[in-house]
Amino acid sequence: MLRSFLLTRDENTARVIGRIFKDLDVELHHCSEHAGAVATIVQGRYDALIFDDAVLEAANILERILEHTSCSKAVRITLADPSVSLNPVFKSGTQVVLYKPLSAERVRHGLRAVRNLM
Repeated sequence: MLRSFLLTRDENTARVIGRIFKDLDVELHHCSEHAGAVATIVQGRYDALIFDDAVLEAANILERILEHTSCSKAVRITLADPSVSLNPVFKSGTQVVLYKPLSAERVRHGLRAVRNLM
């Protein structure tokens, strides 16, 4: 089974993504705080890493995990506010962006494509 890691404080976002990944047969590990996220990710060996840009440390965490070979093949996804500049997001190692506000249909379409990359 494929595994994914989600860092977000928004419970609704976690529910939507969790429900869709479940339909796609992908296990989801949700974390709401950035403390300990790097260790959890490195030890867990996830196929997809999803970061909410509302979590201030998300870009920093993403840059740090790319230093670990166990994370290099994971698909890296950012949940982004459309008004935010994406240049820093892609510099941090993001491969896919899902724009907020998230709708179940938009997330389903995006994650279905991402699952094929995993």
